[in-house]
Amino acid sequence: MSTNKHAVTLYLQQKNPFDPSGIHGVVNALDAEWLNISGAINVVTVQLSVSGSSSGRAAFEAALGLCRERIPHLDVIACSVADWRDPQLASQGDFVGVAELATLLGVSRQRASNLARSPGFPKPLAILAAGPIWHRALVSPFVKGNWHRRPGRPSISERSAGHLSTA
Repeated sequence: MSTNKHAVTLYLQQKNPFDPSGIHGVVNALDAEWLNISGAINVVTVQLSVSGSSSGRAAFEAALGLCRERIPHLDVIACSVADWRDPQLASQGDFVGVAELATLLGVSRQRASNLARSPGFPKPLAILAAGPIWHRALVSPFVKGNWHRRPGRPSISERSAGHLSTA
């Protein structure tokens, strides 16, 4: 039986409104790809990347188990699951190109383009005239740590923040 990678979107609710630390706690506890606060201040939407699942149902059960283990005080009130190869995932519209990838990684566009061609980087969903595009959640595991910065120039964010010492 083959295994796939799934995007699991969960709608989580708690009795009281979320405060900023509570929201960040949910992201960290679930290692979520992204989080969105809905109109209701006690409901958040998170997207998880679940690898190694044989079906959408197995991916959902894995995500639900993670919620019960790490954030038992929240209720799952709705869920959607998509296989990364499913064209319906494109309807979620959270795409990134090389420029957005560079911002996420804190590197130049040229470096982001090089990294995108490296082994282990997800294949793009499409290659347009403007370049390759990926779904944000597809590249998020790579951004979160599947690559290592080499010694050299500081990241763009470090340079723009003025962390360079002048000698």
